[in-house]
Amino acid sequence: MTDCFQYLYPMCEDYILNKCFEVRIEDIEKEELRKVLREISIQEAIIDLLAKEIGKATVERKSIEVKGKATKLSDTPKFTWRRGHIKLKKTVFNFVATYNDFEKEFAQFLDDAEDVEAFAALADIFRIDYLSNTGAIRYYFPDFVAAQKVGKKRGLLDS
Repeated sequence: MTDCFQYLYPMCEDYILNKCFEVRIEDIEKEELRKVLREISIQEAIIDLLAKEIGKATVERKSIEVKGKATKLSDTPKFTWRRGHIKLKKTVFNFVATYNDFEKEFAQFLDDAEDVEAFAALADIFRIDYLSNTGAIRYYFPDFVAAQKVGKKRGLLDS
């Protein structure tokens, strides 16, 4: 949000005067109030709450939709990987690139799982937008995607 000071300031002032403290404050120019507002813990608490409220007021909730064209994992270009990797049977690639031992263990878990047909480590192929607990828009990049056997059907599982 840019160029919104004239809208945000009255809301912040109203919050500080009427809701921030246990009592209603009459004048935002009071020296006692300014002294309290100089405390970092008070500033952080106000910022956290206002960020959440601004997030709630400005974010539009939508159902999840896939944008762009479908991505075939088999079309992923070759890349150089100097970190950890593990050779497994059910991966759609010849190796699973991993950042750490936890990812290596999870890849092994997927490879051993009876209900997983195939899987791949994704890196940054796609993302899911979400609203964090601070009110900011963040992006979730799933580490893995898996084709899971569900009865006679096939579904997707991500972690």
